[in-house]
Amino acid sequence: MTWNKYRMFHSQKDLIDLYCRQTDDKVEICITNGNDKKLKVLIHDFLIGNMSDLFLDQYSNNIEWELTNIDFKNYPAEFDMAAARQRHGHMDSLDFLKYHVANSINSTYSNRRFSKYLKKNIVGKWVEKELTLEFYPDDTYIFEGKWKPSTTLSGVPEKGKYQLVGNMLLFWENENSGLRTQIVDIVNNRMYLPGFSGQLFFTMTKK
Repeated sequence: MTWNKYRMFHSQKDLIDLYCRQTDDKVEICITNGNDKKLKVLIHDFLIGNMSDLFLDQYSNNIEWELTNIDFKNYPAEFDMAAARQRHGHMDSLDFLKYHVANSINSTYSNRRFSKYLKKNIVGKWVEKELTLEFYPDDTYIFEGKWKPSTTLSGVPEKGKYQLVGNMLLFWENENSGLRTQIVDIVNNRMYLPGFSGQLFFTMTKK
């Protein structure tokens, strides 16, 4: 069985492997722990869409797939979303893959103090084209710039307080208004957030 494979390393000294293959109008997904000797399938799913609509980031960089043959029948998934969808009859688009990637990376962390790592490295100014997001040591932030409605940071209040819980980043304008998103990783002064519209990541650079 031929799959398209993409290996992703992260800051906590682990990795995941993303496997995708087209089946009619759906893409079958398997994400593993990347350990060839003790292989674990973390997530299995079917998502509506075409692999041609899948990109690495907001710059539409292509994913550097590697063709490989593997049969996952002997590796039951720890979380079989495909089976759950079959029971409940609810399907998601290929855009949902970004959450599978973020959750899979988080589940492989050998260092369970990821939130401390994020708190240490998130302070500073992050930019992406006309966007600027600056985090301060006193847990406040300022968000400036223009963004398209579909971007990951759409709806973030212009200023307020932030909080990190595990890999979740919470923005608070006041007690009744806020927004949250996952942080996939921070590596080499780049912050990886879940992407949008079929993109795995939305990236910002530290200045």
